[in-house]
Amino acid sequence: DNYGSNTPTSGGETGLAIFQRYVKTFIGKYPTLNQPTRLDLGDARVVAIDIGRVAPEGLGENARQSELMYLLGFQIIGRNFFLDPDEAEKVPAHVREIHRERFREFRESYKRLECDEFQRAAAAPFVLKLFEEAARRAAKLGVRLGLTSQKITDFGSFLTTHSTGRFILGTANPTEADDTARILGLSAAGRQIVHTALQGPRPDGSGAPLLLQIKVGEDWYEMFLLNTLGPIELWALSTRPEDVALRKRVYHALGSVEARRRLSHVFPKGSAADEIERRKNEQMAETNSLDAQAALGGVITGLA
Repeated sequence: DNYGSNTPTSGGETGLAIFQRYVKTFIGKYPTLNQPTRLDLGDARVVAIDIGRVAPEGLGENARQSELMYLLGFQIIGRNFFLDPDEAEKVPAHVREIHRERFREFRESYKRLECDEFQRAAAAPFVLKLFEEAARRAAKLGVRLGLTSQKITDFGSFLTTHSTGRFILGTANPTEADDTARILGLSAAGRQIVHTALQGPRPDGSGAPLLLQIKVGEDWYEMFLLNTLGPIELWALSTRPEDVALRKRVYHALGSVEARRRLSHVFPKGSAADEIERRKNEQMAETNSLDAQAALGGVITGLA
């Protein structure tokens, strides 16, 4: 009865009433967790989850919601990665052999778990701890982790130290370049490449340079590489705002496959940014307008 009648706060609300209010608020805020999960991935071999719409950036409630959604996404994709065939002894006898075979298949299969935009998870301690624990167990369970972020410091000390393949695509400024070289222990040549040679996709469409640092046995090797992609792949992966806006419009009109085919035919370098900028400036000059945003929207709509 103490739990139902005590008032732990300065108001008159009882502890039980506070608990009920918290649970109701949680259920209302996170309907995803309001009922048992019925998602069945079946025999899918490749699974991708886009949690961008439910994992907002920011602090406070946004940060807590993002952390929760990252944890939920990890559970959905990776819950079977760490199964042990011996654990089948704990399930009911009439389904034990079925689960034993399923656990064995997962244990013996090659498994890879990747997470993009990891900088959003780096500020969430539970998510970072989850990936660190996965990394500790990954090697003996046949699990490979692939993480992508904007800064080397987003990964934390443990994940960085125990990684065996580092793909360096670029840094935002000289300070970050120095930090990257220092933390990863790059050679003098590698440090120079990070400072001067990683400028993103080349304007001529020939590819994007990167520095690969990879561990083979006990030795580290560095290779300066050029990642080459065809125009269709470039259009699928471009993140330039102008390209994204044009791609969305053409997707809506033609569907994704046909849209990428036509965009790659008209703009084989994988980007229309230069042509959009040229037309925008031309339109602003012709109309004597200072509204660059309106001109940009008009040009993109016209191209689509």
